[in-house]
Amino acid sequence: MTSAQVIQLLLIGNVVIAGLCTWQLSVDRGKMRIDHVVLFSAGFVAYWLMPIIVGSIGYLRETQEMRPWFAMYDEVPPDKIEWYLVVCLLTYLAFVAGHVVCSRVASRPMRRTRLWEFSPNLLNLFLLPAAAIATAFAVSLRGELFVGYTGSIYEDFGWRGSFTASTLALLALAVIDVVKREQREGKAPSARAILTNRFTLVYLVFGTLLLSMGARLYFATSLLMYLVYRSVFHRRIPVGRALALAVVMATLAGVVGIVRLGGSTNGTQLVINLFSEFLYTSFSLINFLQTSTFELLNVPKFLISDFINLIPTFVLPNKATLLMDPNDFGYSVFMPFGALHSFFSFTINFGVLGTLPVMFAVAYGLRWLQINAHLVLLRVLYIMLASWLAFTYFRDPFATSIVKNMFEFSVLVPTGVIVAMHLITVATRRARAPIVPAAQHGGA
Repeated sequence: MTSAQVIQLLLIGNVVIAGLCTWQLSVDRGKMRIDHVVLFSAGFVAYWLMPIIVGSIGYLRETQEMRPWFAMYDEVPPDKIEWYLVVCLLTYLAFVAGHVVCSRVASRPMRRTRLWEFSPNLLNLFLLPAAAIATAFAVSLRGELFVGYTGSIYEDFGWRGSFTASTLALLALAVIDVVKREQREGKAPSARAILTNRFTLVYLVFGTLLLSMGARLYFATSLLMYLVYRSVFHRRIPVGRALALAVVMATLAGVVGIVRLGGSTNGTQLVINLFSEFLYTSFSLINFLQTSTFELLNVPKFLISDFINLIPTFVLPNKATLLMDPNDFGYSVFMPFGALHSFFSFTINFGVLGTLPVMFAVAYGLRWLQINAHLVLLRVLYIMLASWLAFTYFRDPFATSIVKNMFEFSVLVPTGVIVAMHLITVATRRARAPIVPAAQHGGA
């Protein structure tokens, strides 16, 4: 059997297993939950497998936009691609195993508790300050709004990161509001009620501004949060409709990508733009397969260093210079378009074998949140964390994907807001409680 045949066989095995596991775990009677398994599987196929699929069949090889990528791909030894696909399969199975094991050993939900309960009106206290901060950053970036990508977007983001952060904080407030409203009213709010809510409207204003700067995947992720919320906790989506939604979202993303780059919106350019997201992200993967070996175990020193990114830019403007650079440790980092393939990130942080328990733990944790999502905080965490799996988890540096998007704005911010509102609610109730005279208790 030739190397090409082995690669094709491994590709087929990866795709088939991903499809079967997704169908078994997330589809019931022809209806699908857009849950963490579906979104992880979609990101896995798109970012980890699609580059090898395109490279092995030579699709788009003759187009001018893809020639540089194919020039690099053709230099990768076939045996490296074979081992990569074996690792891909093991990694996916580890994620599925985490979901299945949690479903069996932690299937009993936690009891309802008054912990984290809060008055919904208190959420208004956070909206105005968050919107004011986002407005200030938007004004400072007004020259970059509605101009798409510029040459500097792949270099130093400057205040772009702060504006993105303030917009994600507004998104977290909108998700909290939707989930709390559902608990208060005893039913899921309608799509119209969600869209016309002040928290959603404020987020959409700034989300649109962020989209105008080229951040289409952030905006797409916010749409996925709505689909996760509706399909996981209320009404599954027919598989046909889910696939149609995926096609529509992909097409819109492609059109936005063409427009922001000033190209023509013909069919060929649309296809190229869609594939370029996955292929250009894989430049770092292809370079890694060319230059490095598959290390079995690593200490996540780069991820630990990335937590410096939690410090706001206005507090530490030079924080990017303090992050540990893999280039200084013998790794070759090639990311000409800003995206960093997650296989590279996982390998240099955990190693091939070390990545398996990490994937297991991620799936276990998300499944546990899903099981216990009758609690407001845990439902918010699940909706936000699961939604990031489709894009940022697979294509952004850990400093952005894990530290900022997932840990800071999908765990720390929602938890901090809800805990703060709970403490205010408890303090207000105690202040309003009637004072009982000591004599009534038998005092002198």
